[in-house]
Amino acid sequence: MKILLSPPVLTVSNLDTSLKYFLDKMGFELAFPGDTYAGVKRDKAEIHLAVKTSQEQHGHILNEAGKSNLYLICDDAQEYFHQIKGNGGFYLSEPKLRDGIKSFAVKDPDGNIILVGEDCG
Repeated sequence: MKILLSPPVLTVSNLDTSLKYFLDKMGFELAFPGDTYAGVKRDKAEIHLAVKTSQEQHGHILNEAGKSNLYLICDDAQEYFHQIKGNGGFYLSEPKLRDGIKSFAVKDPDGNIILVGEDCG
């Protein structure tokens, strides 16, 4: 048995708005469509987006929209920050070097926090 993928699931309030943000602002592409559950991907990263319409959905208990965090590791945090900023993405902090990691934070339209980092060690 092998675990093949471990995509985070972000709970969102509006799937179309969230998909537009990840596609247009963060440079992802559609992995798979859906009415209340969809996926986006970029390079080796995949993120699933779910609209919470009930306490239990898709056999899972979901957080409230905007209550999730995830961390993306990339090879050039400064370049990715400028792409997101240039596309009009919501950023919380600019890239800063701390403990050998250059990182910054963005948020999606619901307030889910996406940390982006590059190992500079």
